[in-house]
Amino acid sequence: MKILYDHQAFTMQYFGGVSKSFCELISHLPNDVKYEISIKQSDNVHLMASNLIDNIEKVKLDSKKFHKYINIKGSEKLYNLLKDIHLFRTAEQVNLKCSINALKKRNFDIFHATFYDLYFLKYIGDKPFVLTVHDMMPELFPWYFRKNNTETMRKRLLCEKASIIIAVSEQTKKDLVRLFEIPDKKIIVIYHGGPEIMKKPVKDSSNGTYFLYVGQRSAYKNFDQTLRDFGTFVLKHKDIKLICTGAPFTLYEVKLIDELDLNCNVFHKSPTDKKLLSLYVNAIGFVYPSLYEGFGMPILEAFACGCPVLLNSTSCFPEIGGQGALYFNSSESGSNLPHLLEQVYSLSNGDRQILINRGFERLKNFSWQKSSDQLVNLYNGLI
Repeated sequence: MKILYDHQAFTMQYFGGVSKSFCELISHLPNDVKYEISIKQSDNVHLMASNLIDNIEKVKLDSKKFHKYINIKGSEKLYNLLKDIHLFRTAEQVNLKCSINALKKRNFDIFHATFYDLYFLKYIGDKPFVLTVHDMMPELFPWYFRKNNTETMRKRLLCEKASIIIAVSEQTKKDLVRLFEIPDKKIIVIYHGGPEIMKKPVKDSSNGTYFLYVGQRSAYKNFDQTLRDFGTFVLKHKDIKLICTGAPFTLYEVKLIDELDLNCNVFHKSPTDKKLLSLYVNAIGFVYPSLYEGFGMPILEAFACGCPVLLNSTSCFPEIGGQGALYFNSSESGSNLPHLLEQVYSLSNGDRQILINRGFERLKNFSWQKSSDQLVNLYNGLI
């Protein structure tokens, strides 16, 4: 059996949960399952680290590199215009051609699309194809997403035509059934895997005492409310920090932090993967206030590092965190997060270790090998 994966996830992301999950799943396939990833150029860090492809080229020009050097209003439209008239050769064009050529050769048994572009439909013929849906955020929060209608139309069409759909959580499956009216039996839930428990975590007091926020902060991530909640908490605990990773603070965020008088408490860091693990290990707790996620991979990262997890009681969070996390209710209309921050901050060493051990136990439910085995069973059912 041979599976063809296309370029999409590895072209659109330099790093991220979608491309990481495909790398992990493919890396854990058994030897009797052959694969091809149809891509020529990529700077995706997960693909580079996985060694799944020989002789892959570095990206010479793509939208991200173009926007970096031509940082003007309308640069996205300009890039698309220049790309469409073939004024220069882009990674998107090179990789699309590579995937189309692989589809035309038909040297595969199953095609697994890595995102929602429709290009492959006219080349797939009678070959079965699998689609993974990671979340339904554009459909649930359309006001936060540009071009939402186009992506939603593509996603819906692919869901209708796919031989089988993989959802990464029961929550995502329910959303697919409700929003797209996809038959329940057509959707299989395969969870993401998690990292191994850290064997020798290193204590580091250089950052002081802090809670940790990881990843993006805009829109449905509920970061504004979290800042306000943290501002309430530090009225009693003026030396406690909130360390945030992800992109640097925006001007809006800098202004809000200043208005809330949190300049001495809220900080941004751009850590390497190794330093991010250290931030998890040494935090009082990891706070995940998002209004919605399809899965929530940072939850498992925090569990693996022995970091207490505080989750917004919404979407898939109770499904993934289980008994390993503590829960609060937070939205623009109100929040009890300050109370939970106080509770976690005040934990005795013994109670804190009990919570950490619950996280370790919960982590045992999520394994990339288990996920890959389920994926192979799904593939076998299509042949």
